[in-house]
Amino acid sequence: MLIDSFGMKHTYLRISLIERCNLRCQYCMPAEGVELTPSPKLLSQNEIVHLANLFVSSGVDKIRLTGGEPTIRKDIDEICLQLSNLKGLKTLAMTTNGIALARKLLKLKECGLTSVNISLDTLVPAKFEFMTGRKGHERVMESINAAIDCGYNPVKAKKFTELKRLQDHSTDTAKNFKIDGHLGTVSFITSTTEHFCAGCNRLRLLADGNFKICLFGTSEVNHLLATYNTILLLAFIT
Repeated sequence: MLIDSFGMKHTYLRISLIERCNLRCQYCMPAEGVELTPSPKLLSQNEIVHLANLFVSSGVDKIRLTGGEPTIRKDIDEICLQLSNLKGLKTLAMTTNGIALARKLLKLKECGLTSVNISLDTLVPAKFEFMTGRKGHERVMESINAAIDCGYNPVKAKKFTELKRLQDHSTDTAKNFKIDGHLGTVSFITSTTEHFCAGCNRLRLLADGNFKICLFGTSEVNHLLATYNTILLLAFIT
């Protein structure tokens, strides 16, 4: 097991596949964009799988693919296929804005993607364009419907007033609710007002190969790929 000096067991690895995104959300990125790492300096497919295998062999059983927007990455199918075949990995998830997901989701499921989170800030198309700086509300809804058609569960419901509080796992960052008579769940992440540090089991591998132990921290371990043997033996440099 990967245990840090605070006694935290780390079983969940988030991997950023790419820095680029196809939206320009007001709360995330300025309209003119940000300076990105040159493509040759981003982790290759083989490097991602190699590092993921090291973490899985050390006790990580859940990997979530993120970005930027992970569906932009052209080799995402093959990445999912290779990661899903890692011995010991139980869950391969992805967080996406859903813009380009619908046409890729069936293939991704065939390649071993077991769970998908689709971000949607509003159900009002005009507000969506205002918040994200792009059109695409309809495409996100198509992706949600595609997730239902592909059998992904849970898929969040559209609009209901009565929510039943669920018992969350100690490592959950979200407060989860269920609607009677429906498979969907609704979750709220209150990371600022009610932090979840005491139960955090997450690690983050950035697209440029840097490594973050605390998702809210500013410090990074530089060039993890070049020093991974040392990093994994240091009980996580706290």
